[in-house]
Amino acid sequence: MAEIRAEGKIAPSRTWIQKFVVPKKNGKRYYYYRLMEACHKKSKSGSIQGKLKLYLGNKHNPKYHAYKAAIRRRNELQELQRK
Repeated sequence: MAEIRAEGKIAPSRTWIQKFVVPKKNGKRYYYYRLMEACHKKSKSGSIQGKLKLYLGNKHNPKYHAYKAAIRRRNELQELQRK
C-alpha cells in the first residue's frame, strides 16, 4: 500500500472520468473528458448524479493521464484494503 501511495496522487472517492462528445456542423465529433464527483442527488432511475469537478481535455492531455492513473491507484488501494 505504501508503494502505491508513493507512486503519486490518489483520486478522492466517489469520483470518475466521464467521456462526452461535441458534434460539429461538418459532421465531425470531438471527444473530451471531465472528472466528475458524486453529489447527493439521484436521478429518477436511481443512478448517482455527478457534478463537474475538473475539465480534463482530450485523451492526449497530461491532466487526463494523471487522473486516470490516480483513479487506478485508488482502486488498487481499495482492493488491498478489502483483502
